[in-house]
Amino acid sequence: MMVFGLVTANTGCKTDAACHDTDACAFYGLCTARGTKCVVGEGDCAASVICRNEGLCTAVEGRCRAVEDDDCKRSEGCRHEGKCRAVGTGCVR
Repeated sequence: MMVFGLVTANTGCKTDAACHDTDACAFYGLCTARGTKCVVGEGDCAASVICRNEGLCTAVEGRCRAVEDDDCKRSEGCRHEGKCRAVGTGCVR
């Protein structure tokens, strides 16, 4: 779901702790409660699956993005597919 440019999960969670217990947090960095939704907050992306797999490790405007080459270099995408450079919002060869 897209709300004001932010990725959110309709979880009914009202606290950060409740968001942290969701798959949306583990996979997509949606770990911060805003109202009754979980959104990407500062620092939420670094522990996510999309960071580990795709290098999308930095929160930018409510989404996990690859901002620096170091984001990409730590990812499985770099090791297995050579996607080790941050270009735009993702990792490329």
